[in-house]
Amino acid sequence: MTDNFAKMRAIDQREDVCQKHGRYTAYRLPNYQREIWTLCPLCEAEKREASLRLDAVRARAEIVRYQMEQLAGQAAIPKRFADRTLDSFRALSPDQREALSICRAYVGSEWEKVAASGRCMCIVGRPGTGKTHLAVGMIREILNRGLPAVYTTVSDVFHRIKESYTTAGLTEREAILAFAKPALLVIDEVGRQYGTQAERAMPFEVINARSVDTKPPVIVSNLDGPHLTDYLGDRIFSRLAEGGGGCLSLTGKDMRKEVARHVNV
Repeated sequence: MTDNFAKMRAIDQREDVCQKHGRYTAYRLPNYQREIWTLCPLCEAEKREASLRLDAVRARAEIVRYQMEQLAGQAAIPKRFADRTLDSFRALSPDQREALSICRAYVGSEWEKVAASGRCMCIVGRPGTGKTHLAVGMIREILNRGLPAVYTTVSDVFHRIKESYTTAGLTEREAILAFAKPALLVIDEVGRQYGTQAERAMPFEVINARSVDTKPPVIVSNLDGPHLTDYLGDRIFSRLAEGGGGCLSLTGKDMRKEVARHVNV
């Protein structure tokens, strides 16, 4: 209650002392059950200001939470990988432990350099060794930074760009540039199917668009390094190597079989 409003309603007044601000005039407010006297107006003003600051902090936190939910929704992470993080990755072999460490650095201590150079990362290995888990975990880390990150597959890239041919108001170039906007883009299932020449050309257009803006891509494939090079072609692979891009190879056990074995015991 403000001091002026208290004066208007007051039925009595007295001089009082605040331990923090000294003397002030207190006003008795009408109440039939007990005496109510106003407190130090400066203390009350400070409380109101603190409450407003707290409300502002809560409002900002709510905005950030909403933005994070929006980013997570736009990340297009498959439902079966929705709970995957780098912290939940089970490193069962030396190369998996090394890969986890490199992935943490890529989106952690080295992220500023990665983002500035557009440095690519390729994660290759047999099915079930945790490639997609690591890639989704990196997406989560980027989302936690408040930056957009997206998961997609080669076939999804191809179909989305192909849809632009029949979608009014959307050009092929605009469809390609949409994949260039996120701070991090994961392209999974590279080489899972041999694909047509056109299908294999689509990733290059996306990777090239991201390279122009120095936006890093993460490529995930069951193919090993040499076979991945053959699948993508020298032109795409040389573009991926720009900015110091590297390749992680996972050769551990099939983690899905390991989990199933423990569940069945």
